[in-house]
Amino acid sequence: MRCLRTRADASYIEQLGLSFVALRLNVTPETVDAQHQQLLRYVLPASQNSLKVQLAEDAKRIKDNNVNSTFYMTSMRARPAENRVDIRGELKTWIGDSKPYSEIKKLCNSVQSCRWCQLAGAFWRNK
Repeated sequence: MRCLRTRADASYIEQLGLSFVALRLNVTPETVDAQHQQLLRYVLPASQNSLKVQLAEDAKRIKDNNVNSTFYMTSMRARPAENRVDIRGELKTWIGDSKPYSEIKKLCNSVQSCRWCQLAGAFWRNK
């Protein structure tokens, strides 16, 4: 099977970006393993090992510290010509029974051909 480089439309890039954000950032100790497994399905095989290590470390920290996090999107901009989506929002994180810690995030992801994500280390690049 041959893989062709094509451009997706803005709506598709936005949907993909939101899905990846949800899988990566909307986590609980109970859901983190399944969400990370689903996320890895979209990563090119050459990049999976390094990301698996990072995700395993994150999952351990989430479970050991009873971390819950949720990302609230406030804006999104698809750039179809670049196969890229920029998403901005607030990440709220609860550790145990603590009050949430909030931080503003601008997340960028370049949507690649074939399996869509080519990742070398971190899944999202913070800007």
